Amino acid sequence: MAPDARQLANKAREESQQYRNFWATPIPGRVLADRLAGHVHMHTLFWYLRPFGCSTTVISYDDEGPGVFKINPSGVVYVSFNFFFRLRPPAFGV
Repeated sequence: MAPDARQLANKAREESQQYRNFWATPIPGRVLADRLAGHVHMHTLFWYLRPFGCSTTVISYDDEGPGVFKINPSGVVYVSFNFFFRLRPPAFGV
């Protein structure tokens, strides 16, 4: 759902800006993922808030190295340590 994803992207921008203003350093990926997961989880707790209908992937590279964090609509964060991205499909006969 595009509106849910847009709202989470705006929340990520807001959290990043607040972290930078307070700590004067960019936000680490793990901290951003935890804060977004808390926001998503809060929407599943209260009856007057509609739960989000999308998953979010936070990809970061900071002092701790690369990180991929997946946030489910329930607010659970999954951390991936072994990952790769393929830019194009493999050629036939290779």
